[in-house]
Amino acid sequence: MNAQTNCEQHPFVSVIMPAFNEGKSIGQTIGEIVSVMTAHGFSFEVIVVDDGSTDATFEEALRCGALVFSNGENRARVTVCVRDWIRLGVM
Repeated sequence: MNAQTNCEQHPFVSVIMPAFNEGKSIGQTIGEIVSVMTAHGFSFEVIVVDDGSTDATFEEALRCGALVFSNGENRARVTVCVRDWIRLGVM
């Protein structure tokens, strides 16, 4: 089996998780992702996008081995408003 065939069967996967104040549960979630991906033989990374959490989401995700990006402030509401404004023709 050559490298190209192996890549087609098991591509590298980036699991991207948005998170907001998930400090109490994110460790378990990342652990479950790691278990499933490992059991199926995937090469993977877990990326957490922390949307300005005020708890330990960022630190817990790092502790569990995820690559973590943080917005620094919660932006989900802004995204929802802009999406709705576009849908309604306001923008």
